[in-house]
Formats: sequence, C-alpha cells, structure tokens
Amino acid sequence: MTINTGFIPHLGFCSTPFKASFEDKNTAVVCLTMLLSYQGYLAKENHSQYPKSRIEAYSADGELDNRATASLADSVSNHKYASFDPVSDFKNCADADKSGLQLIWFPQVPCKPFYFPVASVEMAEIMMDLMAKYDLYLLEDCSEMRVDFCNTGDLLMRDEEMDPEDPWCSWFFEKDDVYFDSFSEYLESKEQDEE
Repeated sequence: MTINTGFIPHLGFCSTPFKASFEDKNTAVVCLTMLLSYQGYLAKENHSQYPKSRIEAYSADGELDNRATASLADSVSNHKYASFDPVSDFKNCADADKSGLQLIWFPQVPCKPFYFPVASVEMAEIMMDLMAKYDLYLLEDCSEMRVDFCNTGDLLMRDEEMDPEDPWCSWFFEKDDVYFDSFSEYLESKEQDEE
C-alpha cells in the first residue's frame, strides 16, 4: 500500500509541503524521521531554521487524510531516532554498527556531515534520492531556509579490514569477478539478475 506524505519543515517559511510517496508505512516513518533529524541538523550546523514542522498523509486522490496524518505523525514522534541529537548521535549509532551501513550527507561542501543509519542497500537508494530532492525543495520552495547549496552524499559501510581505528569507508561490493563501487549500479545489476 502506497503511503503519500507531505513534510512542511517550517510552518512560518514554507507553505508548500515536500511530498514523497513510500511503499509502506515503516519506510515512510524512517524517511520522515530522517528528514526531521536532517532539518534539526541544518538548524544547528548550517544556520537554517529550526523545525516547527508538520507531517501530513494524503489519500490516493490527494486529499489530506487527518486520521492517517495523526497516525503517521505519532509514529515519527515515537520512533527511537526522534530523540537523537541530529549532530552528534547518529555518527556512532548502534543501528549503523549493526547493519554496517550509514548515509553520510554534506548539504554544503565543505561542512560537518549529517549521518543517518541505513538498514539495507535498497533503503540507501531511497534515502539518498529523498535527500537530494529535499535539498532542492528547500532551495526552490523555502527560499528563506536555504539560499544555496553544493551537496553530496555517500553510503558508508563498515569494513574492519581496511582500518580498524576508522572502519567506515565508501560502500563497495566485490564477489568473484564482479566489483561495484556504486550501490545504485549494484542494485540495477541485482534487478537484471532477478529478471
């Protein structure tokens, strides 16, 4: 079941919500929690507005669904990451250690990066795409919040063999004679193999 969402990062500066659709509620909750955390990070590190935000859910025909909105907002506010400090708590998050994956996002190069734990390579693709679209939304639809950006992101993986003191490196996949240094290319190849 598709979950259609809207996220207004600051009620005083943005009247048009950032809209995104997700395949399931869990993905929607994790991604909206990430956006809320990212906006908190921007407020602390990038001199943006601290979120006075609102999460919305829409029916299939695009109408605001108040009941689904309340449920989604409640799920996001009760998510374990909702209480994390967006600047300091995600880099060394136990969930990133467990999955061995984390997103790193630089909203303005150079800057201190934003980190967020990722459960799978498939989820990383969704999250990276969402972050790129969200930065563009902030620039185009919330001009008071972001005046410009030069952004980039990456998927990091834990690899103790490379450097035990700093085990995080850019994601790669190597098996037999196949090597991927882009998780997007890896996922495309995986889809082709399944067809």
